[in-house]
Amino acid sequence: MMTTSFIERYAKVFGRPSSLLLKLSGLEAFENEGRGSLVIDTNQRTLLDFGSFGIHLLGHCHPEIIHVVRQQITRMNLSTKTLANEAALLAAEKLSQLKGGDRNGVIFGNSGSEAIEITLKMCRIATGRKKFIALRHSYHGRTDGALQLSDGYYQHAAAPEQRMTCFYDADDIAGIAERLAQCDVAAVYVEPVQGEGGIRPVAPEHMQEIYKLCQDHGTRYISDEIQSGLGRSGHLLSAPWADAVVVGKTLAGGIYPISAVIFDNQKFGNAARDPIISASSYAGGALAGAVACKVLDIVSAPGFIETINQHGNLLQRLLNKTLSSHASIVAIRGAGLMIGIEFCDAHMCGEVVLEAIANNLIVSFCLSTPQVLRIYPPAVATPQEIQLAVDILSQAISTAWQLKNNE
Repeated sequence: MMTTSFIERYAKVFGRPSSLLLKLSGLEAFENEGRGSLVIDTNQRTLLDFGSFGIHLLGHCHPEIIHVVRQQITRMNLSTKTLANEAALLAAEKLSQLKGGDRNGVIFGNSGSEAIEITLKMCRIATGRKKFIALRHSYHGRTDGALQLSDGYYQHAAAPEQRMTCFYDADDIAGIAERLAQCDVAAVYVEPVQGEGGIRPVAPEHMQEIYKLCQDHGTRYISDEIQSGLGRSGHLLSAPWADAVVVGKTLAGGIYPISAVIFDNQKFGNAARDPIISASSYAGGALAGAVACKVLDIVSAPGFIETINQHGNLLQRLLNKTLSSHASIVAIRGAGLMIGIEFCDAHMCGEVVLEAIANNLIVSFCLSTPQVLRIYPPAVATPQEIQLAVDILSQAISTAWQLKNNE
């Protein structure tokens, strides 16, 4: 009887392009175990994980979160949706205080896209308007509404035919002001650091100017901090003053999918309490609440944000010192532990990803800006691991550049 390989099985159900990437990367074994910054496969190969699309800020299998899961999982997990549970309530209270004040409400979701969809409905109901503004290079998710807010995917065949969003550069304050003056825009969506769009920090003064314009024209301001929030970009929240803030990824603790919308009750009122908006069979369960509570305790602890910024500054300093003069590199930018390296083209970036993985470093490119390499270390990474990652990247870039020039 012929044995089917892992790669062949993978290709059959997930498609040949995905399996080819694994094969080219030498990843012909399963990921099997994760601890802190490291992932170990079924061949006992150890890889440094500076990728993971932003979901592992706290590393793999954080011991405090594992402890909470073990305590909660034998008691109550998903909610009955008839009775309430203390864990979800406590998580909501912590999130409300994180935004600053007692007038905030919380709605839980299971993913970032779901939370964005919730805000779309909230904003339509609260304002009676149907149009939206988002920024160039934006990414807000892959569900229908979220795709329409995502600059890189707005014209994608999967996006709905109806066009509801106008896109502006973050510094085009005059253009945004002119559009808002028409008083038909329900909300403006801003990522404080644009992740999939190329790791592009938005200037705080631009966010504040846009927010003021929104207040002047009855438009809601939504801060999408799904990738950047809860410490990833060096801030717990970059825009706690927003009408609503959306968080996710880190909130899951690398364990259990959860997202949340934290909103100003005075700006949304009954719009946020409509059961059509917030009803979910899975969201807001006790297990998710317990995980979120522990994550919020960890990221809010004294010294956590300082460590993020220290590690981020070290990483950027090493990258600039080692790589900034390389002919293939256009820019190195980011905030906190959310760093991007922009290459001359997407092919070069892809080769670097493959070379890095071949040398046991997991990184990835930005999905809607594939010429930008995403480097997302966990907060638990040591300075030695950061130095190792930079060394591997340096070699990967040299090798990829040689290959490119020999083609």
